[in-house]
Amino acid sequence: MLEHFRGKKWDVIVRQLMLIEHQTYTPSKEDVDEIVEYITDQVNPLKPSSIEQMPQENIGDMLLFKWHENAPGKPIMVLMHMDTVHPLHKIGEDMPFGIDDDTERIMGPGAISMKGGICAAITAVEGLIEREELPKRPLWMLFVSDMETGGHASLPVIEILAPQCGLVLVMDSPVEDSAPQPPTDEPSQAAATQIRQLAASIGLTDFEATAGMAGERTLALAHGVPAVGGLGPHGSGARTHDEDVIIRSVCDRAALVAVLLRDWTF
Repeated sequence: MLEHFRGKKWDVIVRQLMLIEHQTYTPSKEDVDEIVEYITDQVNPLKPSSIEQMPQENIGDMLLFKWHENAPGKPIMVLMHMDTVHPLHKIGEDMPFGIDDDTERIMGPGAISMKGGICAAITAVEGLIEREELPKRPLWMLFVSDMETGGHASLPVIEILAPQCGLVLVMDSPVEDSAPQPPTDEPSQAAATQIRQLAASIGLTDFEATAGMAGERTLALAHGVPAVGGLGPHGSGARTHDEDVIIRSVCDRAALVAVLLRDWTF
């Protein structure tokens, strides 16, 4: 499985660059809505069983994709935010943008927070379909749009959806310039152990579970739902002028999410 996703390097590069090129400063509804359209265009060919676009008045709309929603069992929900802290820039001029061939990183606003996680998640489902391994279980992907300003609209949506799930996977990144905080609750610790085991089964040994974005995890755990963060790719400079993501790490985290969706046991 790992080699399949590493073989998707150029698909990942194109997708990651396009996600970054769609600038998504939280207060700019028009711009966030453009990435909503792009993500929908990317996911539609993966044939979700339903797509729900949740209109918002002052921020970008939100998206919920479901696969096999009527299959037995509780869903696994992959959770991401589309917005960034970066005011609109002339990327490539005001902010670095593009591929650094020497370090094999992609630079640009939102590269690691959270476009890398979005790229990995979409690529995970795409790869499972290519391999004819998409499991017949309920799988959800939720894209929210105001976490960088406190999640005032996003958190109520998560609070409704998370309790319906058996597991929440948060696609934030264990960035190089911050120390990850591991989950402290028993359900998420147990989930993190299974994640490490499944990661090792495909040859990945660099996964460190984190508490994830605090707001999402708190809401999930309030209902006893295990939630684990740190599923996104490695990079550096989160929320700074010099944000970047490691290309190989996006491929590897796509493989990790894929094996979790395929092989998770409750």
